[in-house]
Amino acid sequence: PITYSPFVKEGEYVIGMSARNVLNQSSQMSFGIVSLPQQLLKDDWYVQTFQTDMRMSQECAGGALFNLSGQLIGMIVNFDTKDGFMCTSIASNELDSIVNELGNDGAVSRGFLGVTTRDVAKLETYEKSALNVYLDVTSGAVVMHVEADSPAQAAQMQPGDVILKVDENVIKNEEDLRKQLYACQPEQKVTLTVQRGQSTNLVSVVLS
Repeated sequence: PITYSPFVKEGEYVIGMSARNVLNQSSQMSFGIVSLPQQLLKDDWYVQTFQTDMRMSQECAGGALFNLSGQLIGMIVNFDTKDGFMCTSIASNELDSIVNELGNDGAVSRGFLGVTTRDVAKLETYEKSALNVYLDVTSGAVVMHVEADSPAQAAQMQPGDVILKVDENVIKNEEDLRKQLYACQPEQKVTLTVQRGQSTNLVSVVLS
């Protein structure tokens, strides 16, 4: 069985292997060194990634990355030759749940809340005042916009609400909120701990 190893160390040697070529059944192999472990790549979601200096062709994207113990530690996703040569891989622990979901359902689904947020810690004092955010609140994800016909609107959330927890998981910033929602499924019911002004409330939301 494959052993997943999310603990990637800077300076560690790794081996990359592409998928088999359908014409000649050959595979490319290369090796390199991990340079930026556990880098957060921001796109639609936050994903745990790391970079290596491994040299492989762009056709190897989607190939496997192993450590010297033979453990699968990631999947090759991108190459960048602008500044030297860097190969970006998604950490295997990010792939584990996706692989299981694809195997069971044939697709990957994510829960949707329907809000745009910012880090409370990055708000200026005048922004807190405009949003009616209590000045003593120094962490969390503050709601900036609620989408129409979204689960957040159905739960009567509004701009200025500060999300402090998703169920029992503490939310310190926007990144924490995205990570928690990433692990949720459509139709899943979650309980948000929300600071509104000086009061703290529990809000039940059924994600879509």
